[in-house]
Amino acid sequence: MSADTVSALDIDAPEDARLSVSGMPEGWLLSLSGRWTTTRIADVDRELRSLELPTNGQAIIDLSRALALDTAGAWLVDRTERALQANGVTVTLRDIETSQAKLLETVRANDDQCPEAAPPINAFVAMVERVGRATVSAAVEGRDLLNFLGHSVIVLARSVVRPSHIRMTPLVHHIEQAGLNALPIVGLISFLIGIVLAFQGAEQLAKFGAQIFTVDIVAQGVLREMGVLLTAIMLAGRSGSAFTAQIGTMNVREEVDAMRTIGIDPMEVLVLPRLWALVICLPLLTFFANIMGLLGGAIMAISAGKQAQKPPSRPHPCPG
Repeated sequence: MSADTVSALDIDAPEDARLSVSGMPEGWLLSLSGRWTTTRIADVDRELRSLELPTNGQAIIDLSRALALDTAGAWLVDRTERALQANGVTVTLRDIETSQAKLLETVRANDDQCPEAAPPINAFVAMVERVGRATVSAAVEGRDLLNFLGHSVIVLARSVVRPSHIRMTPLVHHIEQAGLNALPIVGLISFLIGIVLAFQGAEQLAKFGAQIFTVDIVAQGVLREMGVLLTAIMLAGRSGSAFTAQIGTMNVREEVDAMRTIGIDPMEVLVLPRLWALVICLPLLTFFANIMGLLGGAIMAISAGKQAQKPPSRPHPCPG
């Protein structure tokens, strides 16, 4: 590498920010050199914080050798100037360029606009605020749900008066999704619940010698309560969540807004077929759930009856 190349690299090489402090007859001299920019002022910032400032007299801040000055560097200069003035020192800036002076004036003008720290909030007040926000949020959500329910009832009643508004293709599709595809899980849950009811009923009634009433407990529990309740819960959790995800995805993709733009009512296209599918599927699934629950209870009752009919085992008599 030639000497010319080395000297060129030395000239173009960036310099870190440096600070030198010296005494003068008229006061202190703070000389700034190098690039006072954000990436190069970490060391000089620590040096300025640990510097013992005079309590009176004069101080000169010399910027003649400052190669560059950005907002962070100007803020350090302004902070040092304020600290000196707070100690009763008269500060003078020497050899400062016009651009640097404008930047320093901008920093001085905005230095007092820093946001103040938020005062500490009382724990009880914070709890009351959270409860209030949750209450307002619940009230707004309840209002929206009531609005949606009313709109759905209106659309459903309108479709009864005008059946032509019902789209048959989506209706058949949602009947398959919400009804036919739900048969395995609804049947399994109802079957197991029937077994549990029969087992628990037989266990408790055996204490009073009334195992014959196990059939009544299973029949009343499944037909009156558990069958329709389990079916409704399964439809709400399985089909309802799937409907919510589908419509939510369409809303994110702005497909619902596109329907409104071209004059199509989203309630009739998206909500009405799903409502009619649930109205048709719920009674059928409830009947299927009742049959499966009774079947599970019957199997368990027969098994328990056979177990009760077995004679107790007698110990083998000892010979002689």
